[in-house]
Amino acid sequence: MTSSAPQPGRPEPQTESADRFPWFIFWIALGLRLAVMTLGHFYRIPAYEDHFKFGFEMGRIARSLATGHGYANPFDQPSGPTAWVTPLYPLIMAGVFKLFGVYTALSAWVILAFNCVCSALTAWTTWEIAVRCFNRRVAWWSAWIWTLYPAAMQYSVK
Repeated sequence: MTSSAPQPGRPEPQTESADRFPWFIFWIALGLRLAVMTLGHFYRIPAYEDHFKFGFEMGRIARSLATGHGYANPFDQPSGPTAWVTPLYPLIMAGVFKLFGVYTALSAWVILAFNCVCSALTAWTTWEIAVRCFNRRVAWWSAWIWTLYPAAMQYSVK
C-alpha cells in the first residue's frame, strides 16, 4: 500500500516545477541595469578629490591593494592598515584595478556591471522568499517590482 503523504525522514518530492524561478526576469533586470548604467554614463567618475567617488573608502583600499601597499589607506592620506570595511568587495575591486587599471573608466564599467549582476540576482532571491512565504502570484509581482523599480536600480548603476 502506497501513501501520497510524505513519510518521515524522506524529503518531499518536488512535484511543482512551476515554482522555479523564471530566469528571463533576471536577464531583463540585468539588461535594464546595464543599459541605464551605460547610457547614463555612470561609469565616468570624476577625478574630483582624488577619485573619492570611485568606491569611496573601498575604492581607496582597492587602490592600495592594487598598487602593492596592502589592505590599507581608506582615506586621503596614507593611514596604514585598516579594518574599515570587510575585505571581499575591496578585493574584487582591486582585482578589477589590476586587470583594467586603477580608476579608469573601463574599471568603473566592469565594477558597476558586477553590481548590476548582483542586483539582478536579487530578483531571484526576492522570488524565492515570496514563493516560500506566500505564493507564486506574490513571487511574480515581487520579482517584477524589483526588476523594474527605479529606486532598486540606482545603487547598482551609480
